[in-house]
Amino acid sequence: MKNCATCKHAEPNMETDVNGIETEQELFNGQRVYTCRKTEMRYRERVDETSLAVAQDASGYNAALEVLETFGCVMHEENES
Repeated sequence: MKNCATCKHAEPNMETDVNGIETEQELFNGQRVYTCRKTEMRYRERVDETSLAVAQDASGYNAALEVLETFGCVMHEENES
């Protein structure tokens, strides 16, 4: 199965330090951590209506699925770059 490391919907998780500098999140168990934009919710609305899954928090304000690079998914679409 194709995984998040090659998917166009997966974006590396970023962290902002106290100086406002963004860097990629540290590895988790030796793998990069991604946010799946295909499953994202904002203000109780799905960002992508074609998604087969959705991430939701208790408030419905903003949620996204965080996955490791080897996570396999049927919604995978090959990254164009």
